[in-house]
Amino acid sequence: MALPSIRSVYAEGPDAPPASPPVRFARRVWTVVAIVASAALIGLGVWEGRTALLLIYVSLLAATGLLPVVQRLEQWTTGEGGRTTVPRWLTIGAVYILIVTLFIALCRLIIPPIVSQVVALRDTLPSLFGTWQGWLVRHDWITRRVSFADVMHQSAPTVDVNQPIALAASAARRVVSALFETMTVIILTFYMLLDGPHVTTELARAVPPRHRAHFTAVVRDVTRRVSAWLQGNVMLAAIMGGVTAASMAILGEPFFYVVALVAAAGEFVPIAGPILAGSFAVLLALTVSVKLALWVGVVFLALHQLETNILMPHIMGHQVGLSTLAVFVAVLLGAEWFGLVGAILAIPTTAIVSAVVVELRTPRPEHAATT
Repeated sequence: MALPSIRSVYAEGPDAPPASPPVRFARRVWTVVAIVASAALIGLGVWEGRTALLLIYVSLLAATGLLPVVQRLEQWTTGEGGRTTVPRWLTIGAVYILIVTLFIALCRLIIPPIVSQVVALRDTLPSLFGTWQGWLVRHDWITRRVSFADVMHQSAPTVDVNQPIALAASAARRVVSALFETMTVIILTFYMLLDGPHVTTELARAVPPRHRAHFTAVVRDVTRRVSAWLQGNVMLAAIMGGVTAASMAILGEPFFYVVALVAAAGEFVPIAGPILAGSFAVLLALTVSVKLALWVGVVFLALHQLETNILMPHIMGHQVGLSTLAVFVAVLLGAEWFGLVGAILAIPTTAIVSAVVVELRTPRPEHAATT
């Protein structure tokens, strides 16, 4: 028996008899092919535009984290009629100016000693390398000494005459690209803060009434969690950097400003950051004495316990809402897929997914939420 053509199948009305099994199978095959092709095209588009999408995502996280600060400033300038007397762009500009002012003040405070200690560390690296080698030779971990210059020469790739120029050009391109990406994030964050509430309101109106309560609750929960993550990490970095600098200076740790900077930056990389900072401090202390290295290790262990059991619960509380296992798995996957940037963004991304899942599992009344 001859099968009907595709045109005749789609031309049939709703009262037509059900299609035969071969026709239904053909429809399913074409549907699967269309879905797979669409998914492949979407995946290809995402991969090709991954850099732009990453900048947009970072800007969205920054805007979400700064939104409560902007809203708090707007509440201070709200008049008796319930309307703010200051334009929103001016409030956002004030937040930007405050952040830049604090950043410049912090740089003027800590950059000069850090630069001097980094230069001193660079000059003493050969002697530090010799001290570490001597310790390894005494404990029979290596059999012979190697000069620092030989190690640097062996680790560097073989270069031709023109390669230094190419390396300089590549470094210049990376610097320009980093500056461009930073300015892009700053501008995108500004416009997201400016138009974000209006866009969110319009999206809420576009959502069907029965799902509107879920949507508004998810937006509210995501804003709270991302803001808690961003502000909490900044506070933890400032506290841990200051405490580390003070404690390492008291112990006599060489280059304690550099150690404090590494410890502060390590707060933005969960799990691995504090461990790397402590290991770096212990290695520097070994150049002085084993006793100092032991004391530095004990102090870093105490600081880690202070951060884990006291600072993090009080600063972030349970607002981010993630377990230790979820954090560990998220950081591993983020670092594997996107490197250091993925490890830093793994926590807020997982918090956003967790907020959506929790809200979808929460029953909501079947009426529209007010927007």
